[in-house]
Amino acid sequence: MWVTTEYDFPYTGSYVQFTIPQDGIYEFEVWGGSGGSAKVDSLVAEGGLGGHSKGYKKMKKDEVIYVYNGGSPKGTLSGANGGGNGYNYASSKQYGAGGGGSTHVATKPYGLGTNSSSGPSYANRSSILIVAGGGGGGGIDNGTAHKGGDGGGERGGNGSGGALGGRQISTGSSPSENFGMGDYYSSSSAASSGGGGGWFGGNYGQYGQSGAGGSGYVDGVAPFTHNGKYYPAETEAGVNEGHGRAFIRYVECA
Repeated sequence: MWVTTEYDFPYTGSYVQFTIPQDGIYEFEVWGGSGGSAKVDSLVAEGGLGGHSKGYKKMKKDEVIYVYNGGSPKGTLSGANGGGNGYNYASSKQYGAGGGGSTHVATKPYGLGTNSSSGPSYANRSSILIVAGGGGGGGIDNGTAHKGGDGGGERGGNGSGGALGGRQISTGSSPSENFGMGDYYSSSSAASSGGGGGWFGGNYGQYGQSGAGGSGYVDGVAPFTHNGKYYPAETEAGVNEGHGRAFIRYVECA
């Protein structure tokens, strides 16, 4: 007998396995983690907000899926599930925070980006159903605060100083560049803010500039019509503050 029609997946820092209880149409709704805030004295540069994505898919009883919520980091740490690290360079009065992680649902137990143990690689991206992008980390440059770019949407929000948000496709030198992970700049001689995780992650912000947000993705829950009813899919930027979250809801028999 069917009792529960909604399942709530709060942030855990790792993936959660879920077994589909019965055939039907299910709604998948996810929010990405917001970027970290850079702080010095009383000055605060806020991280970008996480994105939101929603879509529907016909599922079969006993199918197994995996939910991985994005983290909203503290300080220079990276947000779980693909956020990029931040770095401080106090002698130049430059400070950077980590990027927020994306939230996604997949058919394989993989995290996205640098915090994953074994993938997914760009080659097995078909395992990903839906992604909500994470926000970029905030940055401070010599007393000026720069807010991180918002995550989510077909293209994540830009950071300051030319940091570009993640898109639906890579704009780098190879198709897989920045897939799943926010960019970061590892140097002991310059501050940087991490990009947000996403389908494609956002760029880092260097020299106290802010990081960009990662993109959302809904192609794995693409729109369809069933019994005359239309089931849409959407991804939007800049709606969530804090850790990511996910819901799975049973809608109707398929």
